Amino acid sequence: MFNLLTHPEELKLAVAEVDSVLGDSHRIAEHAQIAQFPYLMACFKESLRMYPPVGGVGRVIDETKTINGLTLEKVLCFWGRLLQFFC
Repeated sequence: MFNLLTHPEELKLAVAEVDSVLGDSHRIAEHAQIAQFPYLMACFKESLRMYPPVGGVGRVIDETKTINGLTLEKVLCFWGRLLQFFC
């Protein structure tokens, strides 16, 4: 919602798409109608990409391992793709 409100041209496109499917009835879309909102779904997915509800998946290595020549020490914590020490 934030992204659409801060981008009025894209909001107009999303509103036009909803109006073309639901008309002026102001009724709630049914599950089967969701496929008829490709632009709105793209906006939603882009918002989730830009502002994910979860920043990543953390991992804890409980034993020292070597994978493809890279040694990962025990208790090394990393978040996402970047190795960072959080423990």
